[in-house]
Amino acid sequence: MTEMDKNSNYNNSFIGRFVGIPGQMPNSYTKILIKYYVFRNFEKPKKVGSENQEHNFNAVIVTINSANVTGTIKKMDKKHILIALKEQTCILKNQKIVISNRIKDSWSLMAWGNFIRGE
Repeated sequence: MTEMDKNSNYNNSFIGRFVGIPGQMPNSYTKILIKYYVFRNFEKPKKVGSENQEHNFNAVIVTINSANVTGTIKKMDKKHILIALKEQTCILKNQKIVISNRIKDSWSLMAWGNFIRGE
């Protein structure tokens, strides 16, 4: 039995979050480095920071566990992507992460990858 106040879970705010004993939790990060793999049907951005009429590659949604966290691409090369998250999020080492970006009016899956390290 838990001794958690049920009012703290108002509006399902714990979805995708870890709840546990302090000191035994995974680390939480606001910047994450991911080794990523672009989905086959997705066209990779030419340059981070350049605006394209149809694509905005700077703003992304990162799915970690079952939580969707918004973030911004800070650096991107052929194998790694550095994303600054808007919320602190608990992540396990080598955890699978999905990255989505906005194309026109909807969010599309862009890539998936493994968490390497964070700040």
